[in-house]
Amino acid sequence: MSRPLPHNQEAEAAVLGGILLRGESALFDIQDVVREEDFYIPRHQAVYRAMLTLAERKEPIDVVTLESQLRAVGDMKLVGGIEVLNRLSDRYATSHNIVHHSEQIRKLANIRNLVITAKEISEDGMEDLENADEFIDEAEKKIMAINASGRRSNYVGARELVMEVFKGITERSKLDSNITGVPTNFHRLDDMTGGLQPGDLVILAARPSMGKTAFALNMAQNACILPERYSNVSIEERPLTHPVLFFSLEMGATQLIERILCS
Repeated sequence: MSRPLPHNQEAEAAVLGGILLRGESALFDIQDVVREEDFYIPRHQAVYRAMLTLAERKEPIDVVTLESQLRAVGDMKLVGGIEVLNRLSDRYATSHNIVHHSEQIRKLANIRNLVITAKEISEDGMEDLENADEFIDEAEKKIMAINASGRRSNYVGARELVMEVFKGITERSKLDSNITGVPTNFHRLDDMTGGLQPGDLVILAARPSMGKTAFALNMAQNACILPERYSNVSIEERPLTHPVLFFSLEMGATQLIERILCS
């Protein structure tokens, strides 16, 4: 008897029960978090699919409408009858944790997909391979596809964003410096940007051989290496340093280190 794949039956039922309690608003909260195929139990998939259909038609989501929709598509027998729907609506008295439960379902679905893909790769690897490198590349693509599909961003309401912005403004007002991010130590640049800010994508654009790599290396070095003048300063009084990961398509690792040492 094979072991069942990772899943959480209670979390799945809690999500469906929460939608029955709060209707379309609860479904809207989780629609970008969990998909129909993320549910492991077939009857839960059928119920969630029926809920999505009702929401698309702007119909209320309750036991009565669900039963009608499930019967219309022939899924009522799969679900187990009206008693199962009644148990879902009666068992869970709140939908407060519905987003958390949905995230649990999504994570377990990603693990299941990884397990299934790894098994397929293992079975394919036992066959005679014409091109080992091509097989490894395809295996990597499959794994990366699962990783990418599991990363979903949720919407954020304006209220939460405003509170976050006000918090950031308050914290910045307490600083003695105008530098709110990671300083580059190029003072005119820091004055204009406040330093390198979290989440920013900074593009250095110039013609070839104008010093883009040298400039980027200088900023990386300034972020993670303290200048010599701080060598005799106590640890508490030293400015913060930040780890840096540097990629280059034009220079090798030893060449980059040599440039840093020469600077």
